[in-house]
Order: sequence, then structure tokens, then C-alpha cells
Amino acid sequence: MSQYFVNLPTTYYKYDYITNSAGNQIEKVHEKLVTDITLRTRLNKTVKSKLLSYYKYNVGFNQRPDSIAHEYYGDVKYTWLVFLANNIFDPIFDWPMFGDQFDSYVASKYGSITEAQNSVHHYEEIIQSFQPATDTTPRIEQRSIEVDELRFQGLQILSPDKAKTVTNYQYEYDYNEKKKNIVLIEDIYAEELQQNLRELLKNV
Repeated sequence: MSQYFVNLPTTYYKYDYITNSAGNQIEKVHEKLVTDITLRTRLNKTVKSKLLSYYKYNVGFNQRPDSIAHEYYGDVKYTWLVFLANNIFDPIFDWPMFGDQFDSYVASKYGSITEAQNSVHHYEEIIQSFQPATDTTPRIEQRSIEVDELRFQGLQILSPDKAKTVTNYQYEYDYNEKKKNIVLIEDIYAEELQQNLRELLKNV
């Protein structure tokens, strides 16, 4: 999907340990060839040192990173910039899901949509109620903080209007909605950053 991941170098990573006869953990001679994602950190530093501004973007229904790159930068080769600007490591699960894909994910994680809708993820206390915009005042969004069950039970008795239950479905829905609000690096920097990537790859 992105030249960013395709062009990254590879490295051997020791990822397993065993316990020896003395009870100490030692590295097992077990190595795996993996993509060297540490280059991302170096590239991030380059971007932050040069970047002046971002452009806010809302991901539309079924939009993919490569289609956004083509729309905004004029070429799918800049898909990696979409990932970089939004700290996306997993193009599947870090990107918003839509329609049946979202429902399938929730059903797979919680057993069914109904189970997700009827099970509690956490409790919240509303500290700022929603206020619609008027001719003289701006819209004010609801604000809440997560609380434990004991605090929630107290709120139900003393201030029921401030007690809020967040179901597993609502949590997943809200989290997925947040993913739709991304930022794009201004297009005037695209080619410069593409060149920075090439230079970093030369020095690996």
C-alpha cells in the first residue's frame, strides 16, 4: 500500500528467550528477518524539524490512505506521508473502519453486536453538559471523565444526570470515529520529505 513500508530496510531481530538450568533467562538462538521500523523515528525527527503546518482532514466513507494521497498530493507514492503524520503503524487496525468491516470487528471481539451493546466498557462522570450553539454563544461539547464503579453508583443516587455508562459498542464506535480525524502534511513539503526518506535510506 505504501512505499514507506516497502522501502524500509530489514534487520534480524532476536525475539525469543529460554530459561537455562540455573533458572536464568537467556537469549535463544532464534532470529527473524523483520522490517527495521526504527527508521520511522529518525524520519519523524526530520519532519518535525522542518514542518510548519498541518492540514486537518476528515476521512470519508470507505476512503483509503492511498486514495487520500492521490487526491491531496497527486500521487499514491505519498501514502507513507499520511501514515507518518498520523503515527499509523498498522494500516488495517490504525485506519478507521466502515460499515460491515466495523460491525464484523466488533462482533469478533465481543461475540456479537448485541453483546457489545449490552456490556459495560467503563463508567464516566459528566462534568460539562452539551450546550447547543445560539445566536450569542458557541456550541459547547459534553465533557466527562472516567470513574470507577463505586463513584458511578454514588452518582446514580446523588446526581443521576451526571452518571454515564459507556458500553463496549459505544467505546469502539467513538474510538473509530476519532480515527477519521487525521492531519495531512502540507503538500508543499511532500517532495522535500520524499527526498529526505531517500537520503535516510542511503545511510542505513
